[in-house]
This record gives sequence, structure tokens and C-alpha cells, in this order.
Amino acid sequence: MARRAAAGGSGLSAPDDVRPAPSVRAGGTPAFQPRFSAALFEDACMMRVKRLFRMTCAALVAIALPAEQACAQGQDRGPAVLRDAETEQFLQDISAGMAQSAGLTPGALHLYVINDPEINAFVAQGQIIYINSGTIERADNANELEGVIAHELGHIEGGDAVRSQDAINAATRVTLLSLLAGIAATAVAGPAGMLAMIAGQNAAMGKFLAYSRQQEGSADASAVRHLREAHLSGKGMVSFFGTLKQEEYRLTPSYTSIDPYAVDHPMTADRQATLQADLVKSPYWNTPTDPKERVRFQRIKAKLVGYLDDPPIVMNKFPNSDQSVPAHYARAYAWHRGGYPEAAMREVDALLAIAPHDPYFLELKGQILLEGGKPKEAIPPLREAVLQSRSTPLIAALLGNALVATEDPNDFKEAAQVLKVAVQRDNDNPQAWYDLGLVYTRMGDEARASLASAERFSLQDQPGLALANAEIAMRGIPAGTPDYIRAQDVALTARDEAERQRRHPQIVREAAEKLRIDPIRQAIETPYPGAWAGNPKGDVTVVVFTDYNCPYCRATTPEIDRLLASDPKLRVVWREMPVLGPGSDAAAAAALVAAKQGKYYPFHRALFAGGHPDEAGIAVAAKAAGIAPAFLVAAGKAPNVQAEIQANLTLGRQLGIEGTPFFVIGNRVFEGAISYDGLAAAVAAARSDDQ
Repeated sequence: MARRAAAGGSGLSAPDDVRPAPSVRAGGTPAFQPRFSAALFEDACMMRVKRLFRMTCAALVAIALPAEQACAQGQDRGPAVLRDAETEQFLQDISAGMAQSAGLTPGALHLYVINDPEINAFVAQGQIIYINSGTIERADNANELEGVIAHELGHIEGGDAVRSQDAINAATRVTLLSLLAGIAATAVAGPAGMLAMIAGQNAAMGKFLAYSRQQEGSADASAVRHLREAHLSGKGMVSFFGTLKQEEYRLTPSYTSIDPYAVDHPMTADRQATLQADLVKSPYWNTPTDPKERVRFQRIKAKLVGYLDDPPIVMNKFPNSDQSVPAHYARAYAWHRGGYPEAAMREVDALLAIAPHDPYFLELKGQILLEGGKPKEAIPPLREAVLQSRSTPLIAALLGNALVATEDPNDFKEAAQVLKVAVQRDNDNPQAWYDLGLVYTRMGDEARASLASAERFSLQDQPGLALANAEIAMRGIPAGTPDYIRAQDVALTARDEAERQRRHPQIVREAAEKLRIDPIRQAIETPYPGAWAGNPKGDVTVVVFTDYNCPYCRATTPEIDRLLASDPKLRVVWREMPVLGPGSDAAAAAALVAAKQGKYYPFHRALFAGGHPDEAGIAVAAKAAGIAPAFLVAAGKAPNVQAEIQANLTLGRQLGIEGTPFFVIGNRVFEGAISYDGLAAAVAAARSDDQ
């Protein structure tokens, strides 16, 4: 599981993407990089249609706020989707019978976990259910999750995502009309006009809430049928409503004073009573949970806790005295998150001693080795994990990532084969597309490398870069072939999206990014003395936040070299962000000392080429750059060096960096590794913005 920043990147602090970390912590605590791939999926989640309506109302209120305050509210891109092969397979398995009851074809339903501590689940357009991580953490057993899924299937069966959008649109029209009427009336009648506006907005909200309550009641009724037809007990659904009721009491002490017409769900106590009366009639009410299902639930819950909770909390929940599989699992992720690969590996070895061929234990072992800078050693366990999991796409993509990371030409053919199959079976994985593009580049197939980059940028809602790469691909791929036709499709979709964003600049992400960058632009683009390369008077500055323990930073280094060689007007500034373990701190300090000696770029390249930023690796890189290693170690403790590192961590927090590498290019930010073509397109876009 790894929450990755965009398309491949190592996570900061504790956890995010993509390699994830929700935030950069003061002092730069080490990152946790499990495989819950935060393949970032920023706006697609929507966080339930009712929240969209709240955002619409908030936008109306924002006209009365200072401009900078209103803009700040728009910078939140929402929680990340946590991709994990084991978790997704478990959710698919427990929902299969209910999906059939809802009339869905096998394999059509997709379930994803959202990194959000609230108890919630929701559907978006399509046959997709999103379940908050808080829902899984608070559930006591798999049957409670089955109840949650049964309810959300009721929304899918009823087409509620589409209908809710229609209701939102209708309510928004009422709100906008009342707002305009209120503004006009205020100009004529003063306070009376404001009252007219408020009345219109209240009417719109009441209309929407009534519609939402009706939807929820219908979904509950459908859930009863889905559970019965799947031969599942409804006890878990009833008991989880008890958990929800406790949450309502906690958040609203004056529970009895809640106006039932002012909320978007029927009251929980009423729903619980109604459901129990219906569910207890089912012949499967007393059916026990499958023991194997219970064990699987405990595993996915433990790994989620190990990934998301702070390591000390994990160790308190799962002390060393607990030698169960869930405890080993949770501690493995917590140790990995804390930057202690040896301790994490001990826990994984304990798991493999229990089940030597478990694909998910093998996957975790491979990931720890890969993210510890040992891609060659990661390949054997990952190969077996792919075999044992029947080529699960997320695990296959991780194997492809390891094969690419070796930088051994002998591994590239296998990497291309593995990754092509992975993206064919799961094309919503930006990391896999990045790795496929990288291996095509290494093999000299620039056209297909550009096509892979176009797919990745399309997933990341960057239509300008997707279009540029798709057009490059079409120039090099024979017309009429499947890859050419796919490049045409991507280009057409990206062009339409780019035009839509051009017509509606108020919703373009770049606008929010520019507002985030501008106040600290000078601090970002002013390098630590010597920590830059290229043209000192370049018309575009590419800023790279990097960590020497980050394999994606290493993979991006030759792409930056190529960009510098091809663009004489460019300046690149590196900002050291050591967040992936103690070795990162020493390497970052050594690099800054090398910068003061005018040797940053050769040291930087040599250290990444060596692969291990330990004491021996730093010594080798220092020798290659012509610097005495002892001098680097001693000078690395200087106050100005440590002050620079702390300043970079502060900038990272201000930018909301969740993983390395992280790029600031003009008015845009990019999370994760970027190919040469992607970098060149971003630089071209920055130049275009300045004209």
C-alpha cells in the first residue's frame, strides 16, 4: 500500500500518496510508504453529492469574504484514494452477492478506500463505491461493512448519484436566482432585499434536504433486499447504526434538539429501528460470518491502522507481545512508515514464516526492499506475489516499478510486458503509466513513452500536458494502429477538457496553485548558494524538492539532465527535503555543503547514481565531485546548513507537499516523477503563461 504523490513519488512524514504522507511534519519525520497507492484521484471523489451542494452554497457566501480568504478555501483538493490490492479484493468478494442482487454484471462494481477519518461512504457517477478509512477502522467486523455496502448499492441501483446532481442543479438554480433577486432588491429596498435572498436560499436548501432524506430511506429499503438475496445477516448493519448514533451523540450533545427537517439523512435512531424490524424477518438473520472472512477483515483493518495511525499509537494497539498476523501486519507498516526497514522486515519475515506464499506478505516484502533502494532484491518476492495473486494489476505494477528501478537494460523487456498487462487491467494507476513511459524511454521508443505520459497526465487532470504528449505520440506512432487510435482519443478528450477549463478559469486548479505559489515564489526560486544548474538568468525556473532516499527522485534525475542539455534558457533549483529516514538528513546536509563548494550538481548526480545515501555512498559521491568526505560530514552540521533544511520543510508545508519529487514550474505544481516530455511541456506552458 502506498499513498503516492501523483505518479510516483515518495511520501512525506506520516503517511499520503501516493509515498504518502498527509502532511509534512515539523522537523521532517520519516515517511511511511506502504502500498496503499495514493494514486491521486483528486477531484473525482467529490466526497458525496451533498458536499457539492455545500460547496455551491459556500461559493455564494464567499462573495462577502476577503478575496484571499475565499481563495484559500479553494485550495483543498480533498482526501486521497488509498489503493491496496488485498483490501480491494476483500471488498469485491464480500460485495459480489449483493452486487448481483442490485442487477450489476460481475466485475462491474468497484470499491475504493478514501483517506478520511470520518465514518462515511458514498457513490459517485458510475458503479463505484467509496468507503472512508474511518468507516473500516470503526467497524467491528466484516458484516458491518457488508451493511454499509448494501446501503450504497441501494444508491447505485436507484441512480441516486445522477439524480442527486440533478437535484443539486435545481437547488443551485433556485439559490442563484434568489441571490440575484436579493441583490437587485437590496439595491432598491435595503434589508428587505437581503431577507428575500435568505428566504430563497433556505427554500433551496430545504428542497434538497427533503430529496436527500427520501433517497436515504429508499437506499435502506434496498439494502434489506440485497442482504437477504446474498444470504447475509443484517445484524452488522443494525449494529453499525449504533456506532453512527454514538457519533451523533458525540458531535451533537443536544441531540434531541436537532430539527429532523434540517438534515440530509433520516434520524439514525429512527433508521435503526425501522431496519431492525425489517432485517430480523430475514431467514439469514442469525447466519454467522464466515471465519475466513473474519480473518481477512482483521488483516485489512490492521494494515490500514498501521498505515494511517501514528506509529506510537500503532505500537500501543499492537504491542510486541501480540504475535498474531494482524499485529505483525500493523507493526510492519508502522516500522516502514517510521523509516526503520530492518524492523519492518522482521515483521514481514514473521508473516512469511506463517504463510510463505501469501501474495500480500510477499508484496509488502518487495515494497520494503524496493523503497529501501534494493530493487534487484525486491524482484523475486514480487514475481512470486504476482504469480500467487493471479497477476493482480496493483502488484504487477509494483513489480514493473522494481524492474524499471534497477536501471538494468536486461530488465526492461520484462518491465514493459508486465506494465502493459497491468494498465490494460487497471488503467487508473498513474504510477504504472509513469513506469511504462520510463521503460519505453529507456528502450528508445519516445512515441509510446509520450502516449504513456499522456495517459498519466489525463488521469491527473492536467489536460494541457496530456494533449501535448498525445500529439507527440501521434507523430511517432503509425497511423491506424491501436496505439495511434488511443493517442487520438486521449488528445480529443484532453483538448475538450482544456477548452472547458479555459472557458471556466475560476475552477482551474492552476489558478489555486498560482495563489499558493505567488506569496512564497521568491523564497522557492532563490536557491541555496550553488544548489542550482543551467542558465543563471533563465526565463523559466524549475524547482525540485528532493530526497536522496526517494527512488522516484533518482529516476527523474536523468530526465532533468536531458532537459538541461536541451534547453539553454532554463534554470533548475534543487531544494533538499530529507523526510525518508536518518540517511536522508546526512545526505541532504552533505549536498548543501557541496553546493557551497560549487560542486552541488556533480555530487547530486553521483549520489543518486550510487543508489544508497549512506555513509559509504556519500563518500563515493564526494570523491566523484572532488570533495573530501570528512569535510562534508563536519560542515554538514553547520547552523546555516540545518537552517536551510528547516526552511525547505517549511516551504513544503506551505505548498502542501505530500511526496517527493515535487516540482514547481511557473504557476503550476507537479507531484511525483515526471518524464522528459512532461517536464518540457510544463516548461513550455510556463513560458506561454509569461507571454
